[in-house]
Amino acid sequence: NDKTDGEDLAIRNVAINALGGHAGSVVVMEAQTGKVLTIVNQNWAVRSTIRPCSTIKLVTAAAGLNEGVISKVDGSVRNTPTRRNLDTAIAYSDNGYFQRAGASLGNQKLVEYGKQLGLGAPTGVNLEGEAPGRLPYNNSNARIYSHGDDTEVSTIQLAVMAAALTNGGNRVLPRIPRSSVEKAKFQPFYKAKVELPQQNIRRVIPGMMGAAEYGTARRNMDQNLGVAGKTGSCIDKGSWVGLFTSVAPIEQPKYAVAVITRGLETTLPRASASMSMWPSRTTKRPSSSFARGLISARVRS
Repeated sequence: NDKTDGEDLAIRNVAINALGGHAGSVVVMEAQTGKVLTIVNQNWAVRSTIRPCSTIKLVTAAAGLNEGVISKVDGSVRNTPTRRNLDTAIAYSDNGYFQRAGASLGNQKLVEYGKQLGLGAPTGVNLEGEAPGRLPYNNSNARIYSHGDDTEVSTIQLAVMAAALTNGGNRVLPRIPRSSVEKAKFQPFYKAKVELPQQNIRRVIPGMMGAAEYGTARRNMDQNLGVAGKTGSCIDKGSWVGLFTSVAPIEQPKYAVAVITRGLETTLPRASASMSMWPSRTTKRPSSSFARGLISARVRS
């Protein structure tokens, strides 16, 4: 029942094939402009919401960095021993790390930064019936920082969040250009600017790169595509949920892709393997100089 006028049908077919017959939804969007290339299963991607599982860790990370709970230099949690630093905690989705960071951060800050990154409110996409999702107001359970308890997001919200974290802090307004005229005259529109120092936002990127290179999203990942993302997996509403939100190529993000799959066969590899939909002709692995630049920037900040 999707309305596909204005979508890139080639990318849509690749996205459908990547799901492999599994129940799920996919959003592919230009990370810099908000131009939507396809939304597969619009009812699930836009009009319904699900627990974000471990993708909420990106919000905890951004909040912790900006509030001084997480060190921008070495990724440690202030006054708290952890077995991993920020980069590997994102890459391997370390629950304990983010629960400890969250305990120092507090519920109010998680909600505040979730709002800044576009959660808990409609994105404004030009489709009817968009669900706003929700944030965990007045919930002090440690799992809100690591598992996304008492929070609900949509696939399109995850795509907008990944774009905002990697495109310079611009929270784009996602739109589907419905006609050839709209496509030709398409202009980006930023619904909001994420009011955080860029060095704090960008500090999450090495961990997102690590998830694709050696962490929870590495299986079936084409390392030449330059993908940076975050996985999630949990049980919600009676079924397994697998999530992956990402951008590529990370050096100059062009696409934001979010995938949510559901059902007994849902796994992290299933969600992240959907990254085979990336058009290889337009993506590339980030250069070593780019990675070194991120590391040196975080040390100077």
